[in-house]
Amino acid sequence: MPNWSEFAWAAFLYGSLGGDQHYQGLMQNDAFLSSLRLNPTGLVDADIRQHLLKGYLNAWNTRVPVSSAAAIKASINDMVPWLSALSGFSIKTVDFQNVLKVSGQRSTVADAVEVCYRIFRATSYIGATATGKVLHVLNPELFVMWDRPILNYLSRKSAISDSPQGYRIFLQQMNREAVHICSSFTAAVLNPPSESGDSPDAYLSRQMNYNPPKTMAKYLDEYNWVTITRHVSVPPRWHP
Repeated sequence: MPNWSEFAWAAFLYGSLGGDQHYQGLMQNDAFLSSLRLNPTGLVDADIRQHLLKGYLNAWNTRVPVSSAAAIKASINDMVPWLSALSGFSIKTVDFQNVLKVSGQRSTVADAVEVCYRIFRATSYIGATATGKVLHVLNPELFVMWDRPILNYLSRKSAISDSPQGYRIFLQQMNREAVHICSSFTAAVLNPPSESGDSPDAYLSRQMNYNPPKTMAKYLDEYNWVTITRHVSVPPRWHP
């Protein structure tokens, strides 16, 4: 489980290894993201193709055909009640047993996470990597991205899998790591010092000049990508 120092090194190395200008560009597109999250049927297919597929997913070689735009829009629309219920939850503090109301029915956060994964993963031409990336864009505070190397590595050690239940278990592990990192951050001696009420993600975003700021869920993905997908040690072995 990473501590604050390891987590911060991964964020720095992620930027040094190329970062993700495509992600930052999408997250700056407030008008598109608002429609995507709240009223996806109000978007034309060309917007989905340009901003979500060409400009984001396929910049990471997910190979989702642009002809999938209408199906993606329909799947997101089916998720809207569940996404609305999950709004406001953060991977840093979420309790997966919290009770929600979705379309008048009682559910838990865990159930809602699984439903969202099930709906989007069932979309034609959408794999596990694309599912994680789109779910994160729809709720960047809660959903953590993954790729196939991360999924394969973690599945060898736990019940994490490419399934609704497996993704929920993954998020539960990410929540435990987020809590540990926040605790480690609070005890750390920082230079420059943190500001009142700072969180690890807010501090890192300020030091690395990210606009908009990245979330803890995004930084957790960066830690996983650096250490698992790219096999880079944090801190690097050459660090004195």
